[in-house]
Amino acid sequence: MMHVECDCGRRVFVPAHQAGQKVICSGCGAELQAPGVPFIDHAGRSCPLCGCRNWTKIIKPTNLNRILASRTGDFKEYTNFIFSLPRECRECGTIWFPPTAKWAVFLTLVFGVILLGTILFVLVPNRPPGDSYREMILMGLGAGVLMVVLSFLALTGKIGKATIVAIGKTNDQMNKAEG
Repeated sequence: MMHVECDCGRRVFVPAHQAGQKVICSGCGAELQAPGVPFIDHAGRSCPLCGCRNWTKIIKPTNLNRILASRTGDFKEYTNFIFSLPRECRECGTIWFPPTAKWAVFLTLVFGVILLGTILFVLVPNRPPGDSYREMILMGLGAGVLMVVLSFLALTGKIGKATIVAIGKTNDQMNKAEG
């Protein structure tokens, strides 16, 4: 997620997948140009804005909040990081969360299928009489289904994409500053 400032004073938030496209201001209806992010497909290994591989991980949410507070007055406060640590480009200053690693998605899918298979083909047919394992089986089925569904959503690109928290200086802006 990045933002574009409108002439009316409103900050329009733009998802990373709409980078470089036209967006509409929710305040005045003006058409705005979102900044382009040319290397968004390589955000797992390099900066999505400038393509540089010189970045650092931000380990603590308080550090990210401090950086964002110094750059913008209005930001979403982060209290914890769930799956990946945000990164800050040392060249242009862009801050982003990398996409979910494909190996992690495949591993989750495999574990989800194994969990579902174990429950459906081992525990359910061989459970003792009575309802002693009913809750455990239902929890296992729920966890397995959740793992499989989330894996498919990540594989199809619905979740787990790179997310830009703060846009840095573009190559054009850096060249103007040097010249």
